[in-house]
Amino acid sequence: SHFYFVEPEDQRGINCRFGMRGIVAENHYDLSRNMIAILGGERRYIIAHPAQCSKMGLYPAQHPSGRHSSFDWSNPSDWDVHPEF
Repeated sequence: SHFYFVEPEDQRGINCRFGMRGIVAENHYDLSRNMIAILGGERRYIIAHPAQCSKMGLYPAQHPSGRHSSFDWSNPSDWDVHPEF
């Protein structure tokens, strides 16, 4: 269905991520839609519209960390490196 997947033919399955206290998933761009279920505790998400990808400081697609941000959003000193953020 195009509602759940942007490009269904490119999907490789379902990703489930589980984390313990203190785990940080760095800023990244997902190719498909996400569903979030919190079974306990608290989580903080910063969600941006796909049109904002150019402002996220993403590594190039060919980079081993492609689709992930090249800087730490939680570190204000990194913001000067990416003023578009």
